[in-house]
Amino acid sequence: MATQIRHILVAIGDLRRSPRGELRKAGILALAAHAKVELFHAIDEPDPERSFPETGTFQEVEALRAAVAQRYERRLDRLARSLRKSRGAAVAIETVPPPFL
Repeated sequence: MATQIRHILVAIGDLRRSPRGELRKAGILALAAHAKVELFHAIDEPDPERSFPETGTFQEVEALRAAVAQRYERRLDRLARSLRKSRGAAVAIETVPPPFL
């Protein structure tokens, strides 16, 4: 029995450059297998709380964390849009913040 590919995970370590070759290959494979591509990035920025003054509120720190996550999600979304446009593949994005200690 052949295994059907349903999801293709593309982990992107550096969002400052576009991994064109990897995205092209994932798009070709996804179309051939009728699979969904997921672009993933683990955020490696330091936690904003570490550099925030002790007088800062929880809400302020959470707002900074959300802004960092949103910035990376926008970068991933740009890559996803180009993959959808050029290859017609179904693409999802996922970012994971660093653990907050």
